[in-house]
Amino acid sequence: MIIIKRSGKTVEFDVQKIKRAIEKAFISVSKPYKEDILEQMAVDVQKR
Repeated sequence: MIIIKRSGKTVEFDVQKIKRAIEKAFISVSKPYKEDILEQMAVDVQKR
């Protein structure tokens, strides 16, 4: 899947970026999380 950035640049979709963003969100609010939950959430986003 190709993503068009705000700058107009096109890049390949990277599910790992989504996973890192979700992980950072959990960390920012000091909530515990499990790696498999992060993976499932990232996959769910990718399906959309």
